[in-house]
Amino acid sequence: MNLTMKLKEKIRKTCRVRNLIRFCLISLFLWWGTNAVVKYWNQPLSTDIRYRQEEAKPGNQFPLITLCNSRDFFGNPIIKDCVDGLSWDFIGTVVCCMKGNETSKEANFIQNLSLEKGNIVEMVRFWTGSKYLQQLDEKAWTTVFLEKSGPCYTFDLSKVDKLKHVSLENGKRPAIEFVMAENLQRAVLMLHTRFDLPDAFLLNEFLPLSFSDKTKQAHRVSFRKKISKRESTRKAPCVKYEYNTCQSIENNIWVFERFHCSIPFLNDGQHLDDLIPKETSKCSNQVTLEALDFLSKKESTNCILSQTCENTRFTSNHKVDESWFENNTLVYVASRNPEVEYHNSYISYDLISLIGEIGGILGITLGASALTLFEFLFKFFKQCKERPRTCDV
Repeated sequence: MNLTMKLKEKIRKTCRVRNLIRFCLISLFLWWGTNAVVKYWNQPLSTDIRYRQEEAKPGNQFPLITLCNSRDFFGNPIIKDCVDGLSWDFIGTVVCCMKGNETSKEANFIQNLSLEKGNIVEMVRFWTGSKYLQQLDEKAWTTVFLEKSGPCYTFDLSKVDKLKHVSLENGKRPAIEFVMAENLQRAVLMLHTRFDLPDAFLLNEFLPLSFSDKTKQAHRVSFRKKISKRESTRKAPCVKYEYNTCQSIENNIWVFERFHCSIPFLNDGQHLDDLIPKETSKCSNQVTLEALDFLSKKESTNCILSQTCENTRFTSNHKVDESWFENNTLVYVASRNPEVEYHNSYISYDLISLIGEIGGILGITLGASALTLFEFLFKFFKQCKERPRTCDV
């Protein structure tokens, strides 16, 4: 009798230990599996960094280059006559002048200010590494209007027809050389792509350039290029355009859809080239005032401040040497390193990773596989169907 009691007690203790182990393993499986599901839901990113030689075509190697002289615009007598105090708000300044000055109510307001590319740049030359190419196409220049700088001029080397069939030699360091206007005292230079000029002032280290009247100098600007791509995630979705560029697109589309015309003052980059038809007529003076007045007071927007899915950034260095071209002031833009830095961010934990980890956790903690799990569920539901009462809670 005592032997039987001892045996039963031993079995009871063994069952308790076994149940405790089962409980611990099931708890570990649930905790570990929950972490895996949370990790999958957060979609963590991993980044690969590599370096690659840029394409040999000059138009692909060089960024777009925008030159501005905001003091030339905001210091213009026409602007000073209609604006009280110092203002650096381009749209607000234009609205104020068009409302208050009778001479500025003509359709071509900017033309009345006598602002031309020649007031900043006299000539552009391209250095192939062994010789200069001159008389570059004028269509490579585009007039743009920026919020804090007013009228500016963008040079796009990819639009120069004679360079489309020129391949650069290995080991050569090409450059774009700007011969600056004679009496120019200062300018701002920005490097950017065709999709981010409104944001280039903040993203790509704009360079303020000061020019001496006594000694002609050559301003050497060397740049490095970095291209980043990332996948959009639930926690951190990416967007197509930078914030200010998105607002620019939003404003121009609003004007076109509402008035069926375009306002040249709102052209702030090549990101608008394919959005508004080229044959679109210019807005009248009354429509321009109404639209600009509304946009200057607009508070709501559908644009969000978030990282773009793909972007190109430029970092630059600036140093000053003696001029080497007929005693002219030069701005010489060249690549510091022909290798481009690529950052590719991708989701490193996807559905396949989740299934693999859950399978491994299941085997480690419960000693089971997906097949045994399905067999257990099949038997359970089969018993429920044959004997419903045994499955009641």
